[in-house]
Order: sequence, then structure tokens, then C-alpha cells
Amino acid sequence: MKHKICQLNLSCALVAASVLLGLSSARAKVINLVCGSPGYYNNYWVDTSRNTITVEGRAAAPAVNTVKYYVYPVQITRLTYKWFANPQAPELNWQYTIDRVSGRFTQYLQVGRDPPHFVNSHCSKGSTPMPAPKL
Repeated sequence: MKHKICQLNLSCALVAASVLLGLSSARAKVINLVCGSPGYYNNYWVDTSRNTITVEGRAAAPAVNTVKYYVYPVQITRLTYKWFANPQAPELNWQYTIDRVSGRFTQYLQVGRDPPHFVNSHCSKGSTPMPAPKL
């Protein structure tokens, strides 16, 4: 009898552990990525529960210390994060993709019928907390 109780307790413990793991993966998770090239990096925060990405936009000139934040819907797949910076204007289509495996960051610009323009850089895991929304 003691043996069956141990088996039952072990089964209950396994079920409880799997429920806890399932709950923890369902919680909101924000992933900070730092992407760019030497001398010019931006933070990106992917909110996996809201399917949004917050982009840190810095002025190109180092003397200008302005930072703006932009929030876009993001398509999250097992392999990529993909978003469009200007989805309402097909004549100026910025498409961004971050490869979740390699960290490759691709910016794709299509203006009208001109040939597409690609910019590639790299992303790594960051540790900067996501900025609080301004009211």
C-alpha cells in the first residue's frame, strides 16, 4: 500500500510541476534585444503577451541626445520576430526581421518600384528594462 501512495504522490507532483511550468510560460514576457552595428545600437523590447515590439529610436547625430520610443505589432514565430514600421503606407515599406536563432537583424526598405534596400546587423540579448509608457 505504501508503494502505491508513493506512486500517486509522484504522479501528483509531476502534474503540479507541469501546471506550474505552463503557467510560468503563459505570463507576460518582455525580451530586450540590443541591435545595431559598432557605434550605433538600439534597444528593442518584444512583449510576447501583447505581440508588440517597442523600438528605441535615437537621433543619428551623437551630439543630439533625443530618444523616442515607437510601438508596432510584431509577428512572432518560432524562428523570427517581424514587423512593419509603416504598414499604412505601402509606397514606403520598412520591414524588419530579427532571426531568433542567429541574431541577424535585417532592415528591408522598398520605396515604390525602386529595387529593395537591405541593411544587416546583429542582435544580442540586452538587460535594459522597458521604458514606462508616457501618459
